[in-house]
Amino acid sequence: FLAVNSSWAKGDNPPQVFQQAYQIEEVNIEGNILNIYKGNSSFDTEREIAIDLGANPYKEDKFSSLPDIRMGLGSVIRLYRAPMYTLIDGNKSLTLRSWQKTVGALLDEKNVVLGKDDKINFATNSELEPGMEIKIVRVAKTEVIEKESIDYKVIEKEDPNLERGKTRVEQYGQEGVRQLTYEVIRENGEEISKTLIKNKVTKEPVSKILIVGTKIISYGTGKASWRSEERSVGKE
Repeated sequence: FLAVNSSWAKGDNPPQVFQQAYQIEEVNIEGNILNIYKGNSSFDTEREIAIDLGANPYKEDKFSSLPDIRMGLGSVIRLYRAPMYTLIDGNKSLTLRSWQKTVGALLDEKNVVLGKDDKINFATNSELEPGMEIKIVRVAKTEVIEKESIDYKVIEKEDPNLERGKTRVEQYGQEGVRQLTYEVIRENGEEISKTLIKNKVTKEPVSKILIVGTKIISYGTGKASWRSEERSVGKE
């Protein structure tokens, strides 16, 4: 279809390019003709001719031609559009085109890998139907460790040698530490559950010991008195 003399030099006649007339029929999976493209092209493959005539084929699309374009007579080319599917993978929405027959085969072809905890709305052996919407929920399980304090106790001890109402600290208290391990499950990045799976005390609390006085001290009570001395004056 291209007659080119590769040895031509300046001043020679330029290469002669032959164009042929083509008709491209865009066909869906049911065999219905969606669009027709007509025009001349000098390309020699169905895909290149389809692009040249504005049909914009996808890489998954297929072709047939009658007569064979290699005969150089012009052809009717059928452009078979690959079935289209929507894949919602986590938070992403993708448009996929494929001639595969099952959901699992489609995912394999597109290198979509399912994790062992992931969810999908169709079994992988389900037959594909044009326009099918496949949803994958990405499930992530992680362990999260949190720490919380443990209050200490206050122990009171009586001391009969310490005045009642007075106290002193014999031992200061210290808070303990508890380590909590949770299994957190997220679907498409959103937390849906948090389950406690381990509860461990990593530091025991230390009790506060408070000495409380019980000694009662009595202070003397009474009435102060003063005696007046009387001076007797005798008669002389």
